[in-house]
Amino acid sequence: MVLESALGWYQGRIGLYDKQSWETTVEQRILQGLSYTPRKTAKPKTEFIDVDLVRGSTFPKAKPHSGLWLAGLYGVARIIFIPFYFHWWIHETSCAGFFAILSMYCSIFFCGAILVTYRHHEGVIKEVPVFEVLVPAAVLVMLSVIHSQIVCTRHTGISSPTHTNRSLEVRSCR
Repeated sequence: MVLESALGWYQGRIGLYDKQSWETTVEQRILQGLSYTPRKTAKPKTEFIDVDLVRGSTFPKAKPHSGLWLAGLYGVARIIFIPFYFHWWIHETSCAGFFAILSMYCSIFFCGAILVTYRHHEGVIKEVPVFEVLVPAAVLVMLSVIHSQIVCTRHTGISSPTHTNRSLEVRSCR
């Protein structure tokens, strides 16, 4: 039950990154009971990434501020130098999420340091293969790259998920 609620929270948070500011305004008006919107006739425009029809209007999807390569490089840098990017990780995930990632990072770093330190001892190398350190490190880097590419579409508008009052309260690490 706890896992389902945590996954639901994360999916809801990630889903907010793909919305334009006017989409959240329309959703808020619908939730408040104001269902009237003027109907317009519009032809789909091909220059938009994704054309959705909402009562006759078209809109572009949220576009990333940078390319996928740059977002991937940011993801690699943010996970390799995680102690220097702790504000970003807390801002984009949560305090508990940051500490979970940091604990994985520290354990991988500690295991790698032990493996490098004792690489000339035959007993350690035979019992602990290098892949037991490299595979978790590669998975952590891939997850960081994927998360960086997901959140690179964040816009700085007032309806951005990082500007809501509730998320600011949840993110505070006290």
